[in-house]
Amino acid sequence: MMCSANDKAQVNEKAQVNEKAQVNEKARADEEAQASLKIRFLTAVCRGELGAVTDQGIVITLDEFRAFFSDITSDYVNSFLPAATLEPGSTQMTPTKFVFRSQRGVYRVHPDVFGV
Repeated sequence: MMCSANDKAQVNEKAQVNEKAQVNEKARADEEAQASLKIRFLTAVCRGELGAVTDQGIVITLDEFRAFFSDITSDYVNSFLPAATLEPGSTQMTPTKFVFRSQRGVYRVHPDVFGV
């Protein structure tokens, strides 16, 4: 049995739709992982399970973060804090930017993160 050009076009279209669905699913999963990791992170900081209280505020190292969230096997654990870092000179916290980078591998939680 030979496939017509129309059949091939339909197969190609279905493949593209499936590919887009997979990309959308991955993006949704990444957003959910980011949201849940943020909640886990802030909960651990609030409970005193993660980070150290200093004169400058709550300070967390990337190594401490990785060790605390060792159950996360993706590279996301390595990029979470850098992705949540406010740009140099910024002081306004946002829902996705809530830490300052003090030095390489060292981050300080924004003082307003807990509404204090």
